[in-house]
Amino acid sequence: MNPRHAAALALVGWYLMLAPAQGGRFIPDAPLSQWIQAGGFDTASKCEQVRSLANQKFSDKFAAYDPDTLHKADPVRAVDSISRCIASDDPRLKEK
Repeated sequence: MNPRHAAALALVGWYLMLAPAQGGRFIPDAPLSQWIQAGGFDTASKCEQVRSLANQKFSDKFAAYDPDTLHKADPVRAVDSISRCIASDDPRLKEK
């Protein structure tokens, strides 16, 4: 890897993104440009670590509260579908 390429990679951060909501329901199929930035991280692994922890806590709390909001059979999978770790230079963040 040449030094320029390495420097460009070093500038890429990671965002924890959450799907937008409308009418009390999340919209995981919305374009990424409409998702909400919930955090920023230096590495993908740190972002995924926080995402996993947050997903588990969210699932534990809301699966019992309102199972109809999540997939009844698998709340962890449902919550997982409304959050993503995305590179800060991902072109989908700028789509209109």
